[in-house]
Amino acid sequence: MMVSSHSVIPQGVPCACADPMLVSADQRQAFARALLPALRIAGATVLRLRAAECDVWTKADASPVTEADLASQSILTAALSVLRPEWPIIGEEDAQTAPETEPPVFVLVDPLDGTRDYIAGRDEFSINIALIECGVPTVGLIYAPSTGQCFIGVAPGLASIETVDGTFNLNALHQGAHLGLRVVVSRSHADRATAALTQNLGCKTPQPMGSALKFTMLASGRSDLYLRLAPTRGWDTAAGHALVEATGGVVLGQAGTPLRYSVRQGLNNNAFIAARTTSLGKQALQAWQAII
Repeated sequence: MMVSSHSVIPQGVPCACADPMLVSADQRQAFARALLPALRIAGATVLRLRAAECDVWTKADASPVTEADLASQSILTAALSVLRPEWPIIGEEDAQTAPETEPPVFVLVDPLDGTRDYIAGRDEFSINIALIECGVPTVGLIYAPSTGQCFIGVAPGLASIETVDGTFNLNALHQGAHLGLRVVVSRSHADRATAALTQNLGCKTPQPMGSALKFTMLASGRSDLYLRLAPTRGWDTAAGHALVEATGGVVLGQAGTPLRYSVRQGLNNNAFIAARTTSLGKQALQAWQAII
């Protein structure tokens, strides 16, 4: 099953694919399920290392990286290499090894998203894996080590949450009325443009949160919008992007088109909005364009 926005390869995404969907629905579901044991092992490892006060370093871009980031990356890379050795793996902590040519299919890994929150002792960190086909995120897994929950999106209408109590359909969680527009924003990367858009939308109390868990708030129906009017990287957003689309939402750039993921373009994202539904996405996009 495909959403209409995937039917045409967007301009600016170099890819020789005639059809942007290269992996079957059954293969995507099998891929996601097969990753769960490795995600749980990586999650247990980052929790153990935090309890042991693991080492922390500063990268060239001034962002922190820990022993846990590297350990998680190693675990996930090993598992992915066995599971689908033909798919290139691009992780945040080894992005320098990305292929020089644009692969039609590849896997994006953020082994510890929300490192600042992890170091600070908060539970708002996650492990993210996304499958990319011709620039389009088609599978997204966001694992929350602190709760043991894994959010999985594999196709429109096929999204679930794995918990200790079982598997639940995320699409069924969007029911129920609520008052006011519920907005989540980055805890560690606040910016004036996001604050201005939040105000323009009439939300006085946005909820700050770390990591890709903000996308899970939309996918589970607990928030309406995630606003990020500052640059990010592909491994920060691709898994959440696939998850939100699988639950009927959208992730849009300023032009109103979905984000796309290109190795040759450095996997860089510009500002974006993520919305729980297409109508909310249209509302947020209009408010965004009004303040430009």
